[in-house]
Amino acid sequence: MDTKLISKKAGFAAIGLVFLLLPMWGCQKNEVEAQENTVMLSSIPKNSDYASLPWVGTRWKLIGFGDEKAKSIRLAVPFNDNSYTVTFKDNGSISGYTSTNIAGGKYLGEPDSVEITNFGPETYINELEDGDLFIDAMNEAFAIDITDLGLVLRYDKDKFLLFKPEE
Repeated sequence: MDTKLISKKAGFAAIGLVFLLLPMWGCQKNEVEAQENTVMLSSIPKNSDYASLPWVGTRWKLIGFGDEKAKSIRLAVPFNDNSYTVTFKDNGSISGYTSTNIAGGKYLGEPDSVEITNFGPETYINELEDGDLFIDAMNEAFAIDITDLGLVLRYDKDKFLLFKPEE
């Protein structure tokens, strides 16, 4: 009888340990996936024609999440061809797509600054991959620039979204 009780306790302890370790395994997996999708910023092709494009009226597709300090960019993982696209319109509105949803919002922009408000889904399918991060970063954007890498939206001191014009 004592042996069965010890065996049961050991079994419960093993099951509890598995449930404790599963979340940590999932975090490690996500970190590895993020590292695999990270490339040096210098590996992104440059195009001098980008600098002459208007940021309003052009449809932009997200390349990824840039880190100026690390000089790297974590490439966005799209769910479909429309994922992570935006178009700034003359009337101050933004249209586009998150990972899985039609999206919209408003913006106020000047030559080098932008304020984006209420950017988010207009349909309600669960966001996948980078959907939530994309929405959050768009709503935190404060500076805008068009470079030979594409459209840069800064959302933190050293962090930015990098878009290319959609062809």
